[in-house]
Amino acid sequence: MAKTSLKVIPCLKDNYSYLLSQASSKKCIIVDACEFSPIKAAIESNFLEPTALLLTHRHSDHIGGLAQIKDLYPSIKVFAHPALVEQIPQIDFGMNDGENRQIGGLNVVSIHTPCHTIVDISFYVEEKYLFSGDTLFIGGCGRFFEGTGEDMFQSLSKVVALPTDTKICCGHEYTKSNLEFAHSLEPNNLNIKQALDDCKNLLKNGKSTVPGTLKTELTTNPFLRWNDPNLLKIVEGNLETNRDPGKVISMLREMKNAF
Repeated sequence: MAKTSLKVIPCLKDNYSYLLSQASSKKCIIVDACEFSPIKAAIESNFLEPTALLLTHRHSDHIGGLAQIKDLYPSIKVFAHPALVEQIPQIDFGMNDGENRQIGGLNVVSIHTPCHTIVDISFYVEEKYLFSGDTLFIGGCGRFFEGTGEDMFQSLSKVVALPTDTKICCGHEYTKSNLEFAHSLEPNNLNIKQALDDCKNLLKNGKSTVPGTLKTELTTNPFLRWNDPNLLKIVEGNLETNRDPGKVISMLREMKNAF
């Protein structure tokens, strides 16, 4: 029997916040404070008690509800990148790369994943949940606002080292667009076609496409397949001389931006 329960909270236009609670307790962790009202409603409708809040990065669509949540639940502890502790008054603790803490009764590991911003963190929580913010999406990755393709490669390399049954909980509902781009690159890739069909069916029925699994991402997400010979040939056109993963990821992101 699962020890934890995940609540996916749609916020704003296409954001996701999350609640992670223990079966044996009403205590919960909030991941990203995208919008106050839907988070508060989810907490109250499930009779939960938030004890901690994990912030993946500082963009306004991920911290927009932070001040109100901190006001309503003053005992809640907020965790984020160490560089943000002095910048955002509601943050209580910075977590270093690879740091392991017991938070809200759960084991949480901080994985620094800079590129979208230089202060991005992905949080790996027991029972194999990865809260990847805007670094890794289902079928794609985030824009490079403050980093490079090499930064994204180093960040995603940490992700692909996790167990393949890790559940990916990302920051936005971008799955359809991401998989349509992946399908345009490899129209004969049956894994991508199946993932896109599944995505469309979920959305058609008013359901979220999150969480996904790392196992599926490894066969469908082009940004995690920087060494795949077929993808290298499509993206670079020169399999012998252009194998640098950071450059491959940069090219893919430029192509996605223009898609």
